[in-house]
Amino acid sequence: PEGLISIGDSSFYDCDNLSSIVIPSTVTEISFIFNKSISTLYYNGNMSDWCNINLAGNITTYVDSIYFLDESDETTLKYKTSNNIHMYSG
Repeated sequence: PEGLISIGDSSFYDCDNLSSIVIPSTVTEISFIFNKSISTLYYNGNMSDWCNINLAGNITTYVDSIYFLDESDETTLKYKTSNNIHMYSG
């Protein structure tokens, strides 16, 4: 929920059927190990806000797509492959 500031260790432990999550824009720290089933993230902020989050887990290992929901152009999709973030506008 909005207002959440930290997502801690084991937050999604044993959630094998969970394929995507929405991270509120108020989050400033993520310190959990991502479950291998989570392939898509929706972030309720923009890329600039995302880059200010303290990422202590392995978020870039398993996630295939990151959608930034607070962008002025709603058709903009940004996604991660390996350690690179790419942007496409449609």
